[in-house]
Amino acid sequence: MQCPRCQHENPTSHKYCGECGARLASSCPACAATNPPGQKFCGECGAGLGQPILAPKYSTPQAYTPRYLAERILTSKAALEGERKQVTVLFADLKGSMELLADRDPEEARKLLDPVLEHMMEAVHRYEGTVNQVMGDGIMALFGAPLAHEDHAVRACYAALRMQEMVKRYAEEVRRAQGVAVRIRIGLNSGEVVVRSIGSDLRMDYTAVGQTTHLAARMEQLADPGSTLLTSDTLALAERFIHETCTRQRIGREPLTIHADRGSAMTSKSVAFLLADLGITKTHSRPHVSNDNPFSEAQFKTFKYRPDFPARFGSIQDVRAHCHVFFPWYNVAHHHSGLGLLTPHDVHFGLTDQQVAARATVLATAYAIHPERFPAGLPHPPARPVEVWINPPKTRATKETRGLGNPRRCD
Repeated sequence: MQCPRCQHENPTSHKYCGECGARLASSCPACAATNPPGQKFCGECGAGLGQPILAPKYSTPQAYTPRYLAERILTSKAALEGERKQVTVLFADLKGSMELLADRDPEEARKLLDPVLEHMMEAVHRYEGTVNQVMGDGIMALFGAPLAHEDHAVRACYAALRMQEMVKRYAEEVRRAQGVAVRIRIGLNSGEVVVRSIGSDLRMDYTAVGQTTHLAARMEQLADPGSTLLTSDTLALAERFIHETCTRQRIGREPLTIHADRGSAMTSKSVAFLLADLGITKTHSRPHVSNDNPFSEAQFKTFKYRPDFPARFGSIQDVRAHCHVFFPWYNVAHHHSGLGLLTPHDVHFGLTDQQVAARATVLATAYAIHPERFPAGLPHPPARPVEVWINPPKTRATKETRGLGNPRRCD
């Protein structure tokens, strides 16, 4: 008998899966009686066995995968088939679903269960994972295949955190309305799979290498309700990627100060009392200040006034698809007027000197060949500004007018 969780083949005499520990015997959703493996109907009351009946929208991956992800998968499927991929597998399910849904009719059960599945899948798709199976009361998802991601372990961890957060909010609503406890458990493991084929309905046929899938299912079975368990392989991959990213972005180990324009108040003391202690008067008007972020302001302006910016986005998926194109272009390809026509990528990674030198060489060569085209003399490329301001402080502006250079406005 095949385990519904990890697809391991077990002898028909087994009650629990030998690989992941999942229960093989079927519990009747109507009377909660236990039935031997293989039976389609309950021996006590005659009701159909198995997991709660899935809604049509969960029948195939094509039905529940966002359009922008589906297009990327189908576009690259020829290159993916037969490939060995490093992935992170995520299993999540609703703990005690059979007992929870036992005395409810199918429509009521689906009304209770469908939001849980929707929150699970939204979290997976948010971090560009793919839901490979929907198993009645839970899902199996892959990060790193069929869409390749170097940070698949980090994405899976973020998806698990968001999944727990969203389901807890929904569970609080259900607890108030129906007095029912809704909790999920999640298991993660990283390893290799071989992608055999990807169908037109996005269903992926793959072969796990080693215990990749089985360990993820086992982690889920061992997790307490409301918690997430991950293996040491997933933890090591996530830690390594975060370390490499911090090194590449030159983020040291010293404490960082992060400013947010919006956010909740500190729990230790209300903002009103804190401001009173500091002798600060509250105001809701926007002052003329010098510490606005010129880079984020310029980025938003460019984002909003590009010709392809739509009047209205149809969904959050449309917003993400638009941003997937805009931000790489803005950071790598957009020559910014406020940065001496350099790209943010060049400035961030210290490539400005060689870019300016290359431009100067081109201009000098053009001037040497056709000096008559340059009546003002030898042209020079725009210099990279030392500082960028929206509203420079008065003291700094005074110094700059005395010969230290003019600040650039970032538009």
